[in-house]
Amino acid sequence: MVIYTHYLKNMKTGFLKMKFRDYQEEIFKEAVNILHQNKLVYLALEPRLGKTFISLSLAGHFIVNRRVLFITKKKAIGSIKNDYKEGEFNSFHLTVTNYEQAHKLEGTYDCIIIDEAHNYGTFPKPSLRYKNLLNKTKKAKYIIYLSATPTPESYSSIFHQFQLSPNSPFKEYKNFYKWCADYVDVQMKYFGAMPTKDYSKGKKDKILKEMDKYMVRYTQKQAGFNHEIKEVFIDIYMLKSTKKVVQKLTDNRVVIGKTGEIVADTGGKLAQKIHQLASGTVILEDGTGIIIDDTKANCIHQITGKKAVYYKFQAEKTMIIKALGKENITEDPEEFQSNDNLVFISQVQSGREGVKLDTADKLIMFNIDFAYLSYRQTMDRIQSYDRDTVPELVWLFSDLGIERQIYNVVKNQKESYTYSHYKENQLKKKNQGELIL
Repeated sequence: MVIYTHYLKNMKTGFLKMKFRDYQEEIFKEAVNILHQNKLVYLALEPRLGKTFISLSLAGHFIVNRRVLFITKKKAIGSIKNDYKEGEFNSFHLTVTNYEQAHKLEGTYDCIIIDEAHNYGTFPKPSLRYKNLLNKTKKAKYIIYLSATPTPESYSSIFHQFQLSPNSPFKEYKNFYKWCADYVDVQMKYFGAMPTKDYSKGKKDKILKEMDKYMVRYTQKQAGFNHEIKEVFIDIYMLKSTKKVVQKLTDNRVVIGKTGEIVADTGGKLAQKIHQLASGTVILEDGTGIIIDDTKANCIHQITGKKAVYYKFQAEKTMIIKALGKENITEDPEEFQSNDNLVFISQVQSGREGVKLDTADKLIMFNIDFAYLSYRQTMDRIQSYDRDTVPELVWLFSDLGIERQIYNVVKNQKESYTYSHYKENQLKKKNQGELIL
C-alpha cells in the first residue's frame, strides 16, 4: 500500500491554498495506488469534479523538484496555470501547452498529464498528434490521463491512448491491427459497392477488464452535485426565403444565386447544407460562407441573464457578433467568468473541452454539432459543485427541422449524426406524406 498520509495532511492544514473535498480525497487515494503500481492512471471523471487540481496533486506527490508537462486545449491553458498558482504547487515546475505545440518543447518531463486524452484515440491508424506526443511520453516516468469520456464512440479508441505510455497494458502488441485480433470484432461495411473493414466494434467486456485496472471513475452524482441542467427549447421561425432555398436545394441539389452556387451533389453534402441553412448561413461552392437569414441571431437579445453562446460555423460567429456588438462579446473564458456584462462565444468543437463557464446562467446552443461528444461535453461547461441555481442549456431550433433530428440522435441514441440518419428521417417523412426538407 502506498503511503500518502503526509501529503494529505499538508493538503488539509493549509500548505496548499486549495483543499480537497471529501470525494476528491477519495479519488486521489485510489489514483495514487494505481499510479504507484502501474506508472499510469486514467482519471475518468465527469466535468467540474476538479480533475486539474487532483492531477496536479498527483504530480506533486510523485515528482519533487522535477518537470511536469500538462497538455490541454489552448482555451484551457489560462485556467490550468491559475489552478497551479492558486494551489501553490511549489514542489515541481509546470509547463502547460496545447496539443498542437507539445512536440515543439525541448527536453524531457518526469510526469505528463494528458487532458481530454480521448483526442489521442483515433484508429485504426494513429494520428499525427499521437505520433508527435509519443516522442515525449515514452521518456516520462508517469502518465496521467484525464477524460470524462475515455471511449466516447468506440472501445477501440483506448488502444492508442494507452500506447502513449511505455507501461501500456497493451505494450506487447506491435500495432493496432495486431491488437484487433484479440480485442476487436472486425466487420465489413460498404460504401456503395466498395468493401472496407470496420474496426469500431471493440470487445467491451474484454477491453474493460484491462481498462479498469488503470481507471478511477467518478460521477457528479457520486460527488453530490445537487442541480441538474434544465434544457430549454426555443422554436425559431426562419424567413420564407430561407425555406424556399432549402426546398429548391432538396429538389434540384443546386441553387444558383447572385453571390454564388450552393451545391449538394451527394447525400452527405445535402444534409450539411441544410444544417447550415437552418441557422441562416451557408458555405458556397467556392468555399465562401455567407449569411442569408439573421433571425436566430436577433433572438439572442431576448434571452435574459448572463449567457454564453456556442456556434458551429464561422459565418454564424460573424452573424452573432453583428447582432450583439463586438464590444459586448469575449472569446476568453477567464474574462467571461469575472465580467457579468460580457457574452462568451465559442465554436462548439474548440470550446467543448477544458473551458469553465459556471458563472453563466444560460448556455445558448446557436446550432448543434453532429458529434455525440459535443453534446455530452458542452453542457458540462456551466456545471459547478457550488452552484445554488439551476443552469439552463438553451437550444435554438429552426422550423426547418434538422436540428431536432440531430438532437434526438446524439442525445437519445448517444451516437454521432450521419447521413444515414438524415436519409432515414427523410424516408419516414415521405411515407407519412410530410413536406420533405
